[in-house]
Amino acid sequence: MAGTAYVDPAVYGQVLQIQLERGEAGIDQTAAAMIAMIHSGAASARVQDFARRRGLDHRSQGVAPHLFELLKSHVRFRPDPKGVELLRHPDQLVTEIDAEGVAYGDCDDLAMLGASLCLAVGQDAALIVMAPPGSSVYQHTYFAHVTSMPGYPKGHLTMIDPQECEFLGMERPSSKRKAYPV
Repeated sequence: MAGTAYVDPAVYGQVLQIQLERGEAGIDQTAAAMIAMIHSGAASARVQDFARRRGLDHRSQGVAPHLFELLKSHVRFRPDPKGVELLRHPDQLVTEIDAEGVAYGDCDDLAMLGASLCLAVGQDAALIVMAPPGSSVYQHTYFAHVTSMPGYPKGHLTMIDPQECEFLGMERPSSKRKAYPV
């Protein structure tokens, strides 16, 4: 076993510990846990209300730019403890943003919040994991808004990585990428 993923106890009252396999299998296990939390967040009244109050709307063609700016403005990077993959529920992040104006989390937390907000307003999303150039190890996660608007190919991905990229749709160079439909 390579590592452990923990679900944030502040939301669930206890730590859910998941032993992870090494390599691709561990990445897939982590993505599965993240996708479950994304769906839980999207179904949450707190996340749905946050999306509504922040002006996200499924009919708007501006969902991706709005999400990019919202997350860039209100989520700050904080790494997980060394040797631990801590997954923070989207409910917790929106609660922190509402109370303090900002929430803290790593790229996984930011990606889960963004994808949850997409789903909460009836849009599709995907998780993207990537390995930087020269590495075969996946080290970064972000999300994509899956576009189904007129004028775009069905399933067009608009990459949203406000932690690492200055502009909507930009991607960091990578040696490999993997997408998980949410």
